[in-house]
Amino acid sequence: LPPARPGEGTTFGDGLQVIQSLNLQNEYNLTVIEPSFSINPWYADNPLDSNLQEDTFMANDLQPWVMANLATSGTEQNWLIGFSKSGIGGQTLILRHPDKFTLAASWDFPADMSSYDEYGTNSSDSYGTDANFQANYRLTAAFLAAHAAPFQASNRIWIGGYQVFQQDMADYDALLTSQGIQHTTETPTAMAHTWDSGWVPIALSALYAD
Repeated sequence: LPPARPGEGTTFGDGLQVIQSLNLQNEYNLTVIEPSFSINPWYADNPLDSNLQEDTFMANDLQPWVMANLATSGTEQNWLIGFSKSGIGGQTLILRHPDKFTLAASWDFPADMSSYDEYGTNSSDSYGTDANFQANYRLTAAFLAAHAAPFQASNRIWIGGYQVFQQDMADYDALLTSQGIQHTTETPTAMAHTWDSGWVPIALSALYAD
């Protein structure tokens, strides 16, 4: 459950609290983890700062730790659920690390983002340089083509509604389709740009069905 704010910031709500309040952890037999970061997390590795390696932390530190310490059967799945910056982060994480993450659900995120500092220091602090963003994280046809193979035979991606990024969601849906990447697209629906907008149970239901 990637957060959308640094630390324990809840400007856009608290995904962990939403899941607990709806008892979704028991309904779907989930162990829910919400990591925290010192800056606004976009789930990238910053080549200029060895202390800002969010991508590596999620894939090479947190996921193996979860499997080593919390798994009971060894066959547990690892899901990514998020929106906005944690939505685009969830997509790049599963595409870059298909062996670590099983499914990803993202809604209302800036899929059309074209530069590393499009959101000022909010985004540039994570990506570090535009060259890094363009080569390793920008959601282009070339990026998707390079990572498409594990997602062409099975449906591992769900994308949902919008408030801020309606066009981005439509464009990303078309981009996934153009690269033969199987995915589920929820009927475009406007909801608040917050964790408690109503998309969390919809996303979990879709992931569970897959």
